[in-house]
Amino acid sequence: MQPVTSTGGLSAPLFEPHGQQHRITWPLAMPLVVFACFLIGQMLAVVPMVELGLIDRDSFETYPNILYTLGATFSASLCLVLLWVKFFERRSLASIGLSCVPGTPKKLLHGYLTGIGMATFIVGAIYLAGGYRLEQPTLTQAMSLLPVLLLLLTFSVQSFTEEIIFRGYLFSRFTERYGLWTGIAVNAILFTLIHLPGFDFDSRSLLTLVLFAFMTLVFSVYLSLKVIETGSIWFSCAWHAGWNWLFICGFGLPTTGIALDIRPLVLDLGLDSQASTWLTGGIGGPEDSVITSILLTLMCLLGIYRCLNKTRRAAVAGH
Repeated sequence: MQPVTSTGGLSAPLFEPHGQQHRITWPLAMPLVVFACFLIGQMLAVVPMVELGLIDRDSFETYPNILYTLGATFSASLCLVLLWVKFFERRSLASIGLSCVPGTPKKLLHGYLTGIGMATFIVGAIYLAGGYRLEQPTLTQAMSLLPVLLLLLTFSVQSFTEEIIFRGYLFSRFTERYGLWTGIAVNAILFTLIHLPGFDFDSRSLLTLVLFAFMTLVFSVYLSLKVIETGSIWFSCAWHAGWNWLFICGFGLPTTGIALDIRPLVLDLGLDSQASTWLTGGIGGPEDSVITSILLTLMCLLGIYRCLNKTRRAAVAGH
């Protein structure tokens, strides 16, 4: 699979050309299909557990229940989308980036390490700016690695699902019809909208809402640009997983609205009560910090520069 070099005005398959017998999902219906798959997937995973009394309604995001919550709900949602692609659209799964080619393991490893590295940089910058306080070191203490390893697995399920659906399915389909830049914009907007219900509107300020929405937008744009640069979704899948996992399991900080009472791998950090919410992200975690938005914006600008350069070189080579 070669890196994409299409221009914004050129509509072309992002991963694999479509066949003659495929069906086309109406563009306005695609977001509805995705939202329905997420909703039905959550219902399939959550409702039986509540009705059977196996998990209390208010404890799905506590450890160890979070392992089931992330693993089951996102797996169910992903399966529904894959069934839609395979049996309604009659397209191969490779058309949404699901193909294993030489170099895939390297892209996965690179993605995990880059996501972990960028998350560590953000936490370090906030700490040095006075946003966090050290509650207790953990490197010198005995601890069980099982929880953090299990969480790495389940955060991978969650992150891979989101990337396959948004950067794989939606990005590829809108790019085929309308071009790369429209594909990037549409999947970023939809990615932001689907995360808004997780924002606590009652207890958080308008500023934190703006930071949250902007961060989610540039988060999505950055990962879309990495799909273009690498020619696959695997870097983005692994980056997303390493990013989510590191905040909680490395430093005990919230991420994507989830805060778990587990012993972190590196340092156990807490909010400094004197620090501004725009610096720390508050109860939303470091993702909602202005530092995160700045870093992701810079990475997007770098990605756009690389994408335009690649397009320019391809155009010159074609003449």
